[in-house]
Amino acid sequence: MVGIPTRSTSLRAEHGDAIEFVSYTGAAVNGELHRQGDLEILPCHYSQLPKLLEQGRYAADVVLLQLPPPNATGSYSLGLANDYLYTAAKRARTVVAEVNEAVPFTFGPTLDSDDVDIVTCSSAALSVLVHDIPGDRERLIADHIAGLIHDGATLQLGVGQLPDAVMSALVGHRRLGIHSGLITDGVMRLMQSGVVDNSAKGIDRGVSVTGLIVGSQELFDFVDNNPEIAVRETQYTHDPEVLASVNQLTSITPRSKSISPAK
Repeated sequence: MVGIPTRSTSLRAEHGDAIEFVSYTGAAVNGELHRQGDLEILPCHYSQLPKLLEQGRYAADVVLLQLPPPNATGSYSLGLANDYLYTAAKRARTVVAEVNEAVPFTFGPTLDSDDVDIVTCSSAALSVLVHDIPGDRERLIADHIAGLIHDGATLQLGVGQLPDAVMSALVGHRRLGIHSGLITDGVMRLMQSGVVDNSAKGIDRGVSVTGLIVGSQELFDFVDNNPEIAVRETQYTHDPEVLASVNQLTSITPRSKSISPAK
């Protein structure tokens, strides 16, 4: 299962002779796999992935996880990514965990030691993703979008440079909330400044909810043992009924580049 692509080139079309790629998205570098006929895109909503795994519609044979060290009760947090991983790990035949002391402990569903079959320890530095400084065009667009967002709104963020630029343009706002598939350094800065306090969300008062955490080492340090951050699965971050209960939900999601059908 291939997740949301970033700038990584670890998975390439030439691997298709030995690996079958399946994903819920054909965006970014996944598009090349799809054009080569090596990527199957699942015909389901992102929020349905945990339920389909739980029902056995899609099988998780081996799940590879990068986890922080266990807490005092022996439970593992999901660290920087929940997405659909909690259910996948619960249903998998084998769970292999790299327990890395550099991974932050985050709040949300946890795995017991019995859920993990193989553990390898590491202290390797985490991969970071820091967007380029926005140009004049991106700043103009971000300023325009920020003018459309009301105080008290709850934000959902997409992938890319523009959502982070919008976060920088929201410094004059108040009582913003976060219920998103991912958070970045821009969200951290707004939380630190008090712009994001999640006081008007309607649900999860005082807590920024996300499925993934993507950004700098400063962001990873910020989320470590931070009770104001909750890392949840897609069946919560993207479920239509949950989203309908969020006050003033405002999605900042750049349009993904379309993919052409595989030949």
